[in-house]
Amino acid sequence: MLFGQAHAQQKDYPNALTELKTSLQLDPRLPEAHYYEGLVYLHQSEFESAAQEFRAELQIQPAHALTTYHLAYALLAEGHPEQAEPLLRDVIKALPGYESAHFELGRALLLQGDTAGAIESLETARKLVPDHDATYFQLSQAYRRAGRTQEAQQALAAYQKLIETNRLKKRESMEIDNP
Repeated sequence: MLFGQAHAQQKDYPNALTELKTSLQLDPRLPEAHYYEGLVYLHQSEFESAAQEFRAELQIQPAHALTTYHLAYALLAEGHPEQAEPLLRDVIKALPGYESAHFELGRALLLQGDTAGAIESLETARKLVPDHDATYFQLSQAYRRAGRTQEAQQALAAYQKLIETNRLKKRESMEIDNP
């Protein structure tokens, strides 16, 4: 399993999957093997396979909040916000400070037409990680749907500012790395 993790960190996904599958052949109930296999599938945008692996991991470790989060993420990516929502709520109960869960719950609620719920969840995500640009973009959409035009414009302006700031930081870091 450690070889599989190492290959995954190097973005060598075919070898990562080979090693992880081998570890599961040796011990089908090896904790976190399905989880890491699911992460590899996520990185390859193979959401259905990722969801299968996360479900298998939850059979071994039902209370593994990060596995639940990633299953919800895969379901949301497949276009199933109604299935992702309760899972994300479970993650937030277990990890109330996990910004990504609040963000994805906001996205799921917005997709389902629950604008008020989306705003609440996205505002929580913004409080937890104030410089996550995508949160501002989602908030701008939610505010606009709620008829809160001024707040939508402010959120969109904050999004654009963060994008530019991040672009400048990346450019500066590249200049430092490559003088």
